[in-house]
Amino acid sequence: MECVLSVYWKMSDEHVFLAYALVTFGPEEHVFPCSVIDDWGKEMTGLRVYEWLREYGERFPRADIFAVGKEGDERQHFLREFDLYARYPVYALPTRTSPVTDGVRVQAVLTSNAAIVSPQRIKRPATIKGPWLVQE
Repeated sequence: MECVLSVYWKMSDEHVFLAYALVTFGPEEHVFPCSVIDDWGKEMTGLRVYEWLREYGERFPRADIFAVGKEGDERQHFLREFDLYARYPVYALPTRTSPVTDGVRVQAVLTSNAAIVSPQRIKRPATIKGPWLVQE
C-alpha cells in the first residue's frame, strides 16, 4: 500500500505537493493516513480522512487507520493512538506520486511579497487532476 494525501501548492513558476501527517501519542511518530474505517465498516479515503477526523474522530476511538509511516512502512493503528488536536506536520513532495520517504518536512514558508501575511486559498489549476489519494 502506497498512498499520499497531498494538495497542490504553487510557488512562482514551480509547484510542490504537500502531505499532512498525523502524530501518535507518546513517541510522536508521523504517520500518513490512507484510509479510515469506522466502527460500522464505513471507509473514508483521500482528503475526506481529515474531514472525518475533525467531524467524528472523538466518537470512534476504535476506528482503524491504514497508513504509511515516514519510512514508507505500511501501518494499521486505532484512532485513539493519535493526538487529534496536534497540528498536522507538513511534508513537501516533488510530485503527487512521490513516496513519503522523498518528503521533506516544512519548517517555514517564506515569501518575497510583504502583502501576503497568511495562506490564501486558490482554485486548483486545470492542469492538476484529482483525486489526491495516490495508490500504487
